[in-house]
Amino acid sequence: MGSPRSARAPSPHGTWSSAGTSRPSEFHVKHSTRLSNVELSPSQIDQLQRYAQLLAAHSESAGLMAPSDVERVWERHILDSLRAGCGLPTEGRCADVGSGAGLPGIPLAMTRPDLRFVLLEPKRRRVAFLELVIDELRLSNVSVHQARVEESEAIGPFDVITARAFAPPAASWERCRPLLTDEGWLLYFAGAAWKIDTERGSLANLGPRAEICAGGEFPWQGPVVMMKRALPA
Repeated sequence: MGSPRSARAPSPHGTWSSAGTSRPSEFHVKHSTRLSNVELSPSQIDQLQRYAQLLAAHSESAGLMAPSDVERVWERHILDSLRAGCGLPTEGRCADVGSGAGLPGIPLAMTRPDLRFVLLEPKRRRVAFLELVIDELRLSNVSVHQARVEESEAIGPFDVITARAFAPPAASWERCRPLLTDEGWLLYFAGAAWKIDTERGSLANLGPRAEICAGGEFPWQGPVVMMKRALPA
């Protein structure tokens, strides 16, 4: 793994080329490095590209993504997932709940091989795909647990949990909180309509502090929100 980079402000909006499953463009490589917050090696870029190819090849049979997203895997899924790199810990265990196709867990694990990742996914055909990816790409820091989040407390606690396309904000926090360490946090991929001042109100009764970890760079993206337990009074 490369050395961690200091956080940078997002670059101005540019034109996202639709690379699909072809070799990633210089644009995709540059933004993968910036968003993941580490200097990526050529082998890590190759891993991400092989993962994109596996996603496209198994998308229909495993029900992984919308057909329209197959030719936009890099921008819609891989680069989007890497935005959570800013919120990963320096060490510890991470879980990706409702992992589905392995997003964001697998791209994050590829860029941070020093961290342990557990992918929580209840559906067998998606679990089979995740196991295939782990085996073919030799991801020694990733494992799969076939279960719902509510059935997974015994395999915790985790320092960080990621939730993308999982559940509404308050429900995600309520379901993930029992799996977190006391100092752990949830990285929640919010929708484009997220307004932090409004959502803080809906979260208030559940107790988490919420702050923006990474902003959305394009109209279809919402922010990545970091949720932590409230400080003791």
